[in-house]
Amino acid sequence: MGRLLKSDPAESRMRLVQKHEVQKSANLRKQDVEVMACKKVSVNWSVGDDSWKKVSTEELCNVISDYKLHDNGLSVWSWRLDLRCPMPSGNLQFYDESGDCYDLGIPSPGDFYLRYNSDRPTIVRVGYGGSCSDCKKK
Repeated sequence: MGRLLKSDPAESRMRLVQKHEVQKSANLRKQDVEVMACKKVSVNWSVGDDSWKKVSTEELCNVISDYKLHDNGLSVWSWRLDLRCPMPSGNLQFYDESGDCYDLGIPSPGDFYLRYNSDRPTIVRVGYGGSCSDCKKK
């Protein structure tokens, strides 16, 4: 025969709070995905020295705070784009003057880099959300 257990009111409240937090978190993730749906922003990031530059485009500041684009030295890759990304995670696309696109996945906030080859290495557009093929369609 089963026993009747008394429920602890504090424990019940805790379960409700946890359930609410999970729902709230799921809603935020869904909103983040909707906000991050393949946006493209024009920039003019030319090759320079190895110093950090602030991102001046307001629309990108929450995604990329600083960058530096410079020669990659003795490597198979000619150029290196270093980034400081405050965004929690997502995909970034970088378009150079020749129209080539480079994808970069951001797993968490931090510093990242992208190495690439190009005859026209200036970055003219940054996309976030989606992928190069998604952003080229729009």
